[in-house]
Amino acid sequence: MIDINTIPFTDFDAVVLDLDGTLYQKPHMVWHMMVGDRCHLLELAGERIARTWIAGRHYESQDAFYQSFFWKIAQWFPFSAKHAQKWYFAHYLPTMLKVIQRYYRLIDWVQPLVEKAKAAGAKVVVYSDYEMMAEKFAILGFDASQLDYAVCASELGGAKPCKESMEALLKMLKVKASRTLVIGDRDKTDGEAARRVGARFICC
Repeated sequence: MIDINTIPFTDFDAVVLDLDGTLYQKPHMVWHMMVGDRCHLLELAGERIARTWIAGRHYESQDAFYQSFFWKIAQWFPFSAKHAQKWYFAHYLPTMLKVIQRYYRLIDWVQPLVEKAKAAGAKVVVYSDYEMMAEKFAILGFDASQLDYAVCASELGGAKPCKESMEALLKMLKVKASRTLVIGDRDKTDGEAARRVGARFICC
């Protein structure tokens, strides 16, 4: 939980918000995903393994990122990286949207935080490791019109806490790390990404 009245927004030129686990809390997400896609439990296990393995690694392009990610999903299982890619976009992400719509809600401090940050002159970006951000905003009822950017980590070549991706994000925003506030739910990813470039971090 965050008390937005205690955040000195005028000290920052940019506020970087995580999405999953930050804009909404996600208790039992893994269980809901398993129930929602129980015909692909091996693929789900592979995704968890790959997500942990790929964290913090940097690639030269989004294509290179995905190539490594899908290869890792399939590495220990009797299916190919091509199958993993098809499953991820055709089943995994749509299942996640259904789970969010059924079980989760936008946290009440999120929209006021964006408004306060913008009123203070800060740029605001939502930075996520997962795709289909616009669809999630719509499901949650989050007004993304005030955002300066909504960026998926794969577009920058590396999942959190990839330093190079954070540096690319800061360059995109044209702000200094010391004047950037990162807000997320995981210290090992969101927090470490902030520390690697010298930004401030608040864990929600």
